[in-house]
Amino acid sequence: MKRQIFLAVFFSVLAVTAFAKKGGMNGYEMGGGHMEMRFERILEEAGVSSDVRIKIQGILLEMKKEVMDMQYQIYQKRTSMREEMMKDQIDEGKIKKLIEEIAEIRKNEQIKVEMKKLETIKLLTPEQRKKVFEFFAKNEPKGMKEKDMKGKGKGYGPGGKGGPYSMMMDDVDI
Repeated sequence: MKRQIFLAVFFSVLAVTAFAKKGGMNGYEMGGGHMEMRFERILEEAGVSSDVRIKIQGILLEMKKEVMDMQYQIYQKRTSMREEMMKDQIDEGKIKKLIEEIAEIRKNEQIKVEMKKLETIKLLTPEQRKKVFEFFAKNEPKGMKEKDMKGKGKGYGPGGKGGPYSMMMDDVDI
């Protein structure tokens, strides 16, 4: 019995960490309202016509709908997996099948997202593409990309929102 509980907890923790995604509160993900407005402004500054921007918005909206459908499928599979792990007699084959199905959905999700990005990029001229890519290269989100792993993050430590120095150090990049 202890072994079964240990395996259930182990696989639950493994699944949670393997499929964890970055949170959406800081506006860097598609679907965050700030990111969509910012992207619209970037396209405008790159000289993209309003007709092309409308087409791009349509592509991104379609992508968002498809991704939401896939995320819901993943949610259903993870719920089924959780229910299966809570049973007295754990069916490892069923759990493995659910894990494989989730991985397949995630793979298809990534393919769809990248193909929609490609479709969007193809609407831009080479000059516009260059301006957009330069903007994103210069304005990457700060965080753990620096070698010393400093930067404002989600935490409450120095430099984080709500940390002891956050009020004094808003303008300083720690």
